[in-house]
Amino acid sequence: MKQGSLNTLARMHRWELDQLRRHAGELQRQRLALIARDHALSAELERERQIAAEAMEFNNFGVFAQGVKAQRARLAQAVADLDRQLDALQEQITAAYQEMKRYETLEERQRERVRQSAIQREQAQLDEIGLNVHRRGRDAGG
Repeated sequence: MKQGSLNTLARMHRWELDQLRRHAGELQRQRLALIARDHALSAELERERQIAAEAMEFNNFGVFAQGVKAQRARLAQAVADLDRQLDALQEQITAAYQEMKRYETLEERQRERVRQSAIQREQAQLDEIGLNVHRRGRDAGG
């Protein structure tokens, strides 16, 4: 395979890996926002409980608490969904990384073969020059 096509394939796989990582980052940010919202609801519930206790008025607190509980359940479900998406995405990232490394390794091997070939050509030229010098010296002295 040509060096240029290996380079293109390696770049393509690096780009794909970057896209997957960006997507994972966005999902992680969404997850953290949901968790923060859950904490805020928990704090709000505690504040309202304290207010209701101080006012000795619990008749509306139960409805409020049920609403918060339902919201927190939806948030927990959304976090669990994001966790599943992140797990699946992590598998894709791992596969994309392995594929990218494969092409980078092939690309490096190709560069090394080209480098070794250049070294061999240079050595062959030096050997030829050495033989010519030796012949000339032998022909001139002999």
